Amino acid sequence: MDWIREIAVSKPLAELAIEFWKLLHNYDRFIDVVPDTAKPRLVAQARFGKTRLASILQLEDMRLAVYDGHLFEPNLPVVALNDDEFSVSDMLVISQTIEPTVLQNMNVISVGKVYLEKLASPRG
Repeated sequence: MDWIREIAVSKPLAELAIEFWKLLHNYDRFIDVVPDTAKPRLVAQARFGKTRLASILQLEDMRLAVYDGHLFEPNLPVVALNDDEFSVSDMLVISQTIEPTVLQNMNVISVGKVYLEKLASPRG
């Protein structure tokens, strides 16, 4: 019955981790527009927050997975929010993660959300 407790603890922690990841992701974008004099402190705070998030998740054998830049495959633990914009024959790449996938001991606790884009064909 330990797995029942593990699921009961894991899901709320996964939801909290996703929300904190989104907050940090927005914080990174904010850093880009502040004056240069303020950037070092803000960058350090963001790095600290990311490290703490990873450390806390590691205590429960959890981690976040982000697939930006990866080829999209149906077996990835993500939901493509704009998959209806493409044909089955299109080669697709994950252009942006909206929510990361949460894994615990290689089990999917929460499926990620992503946007796709068509892979540019190589010119030859």
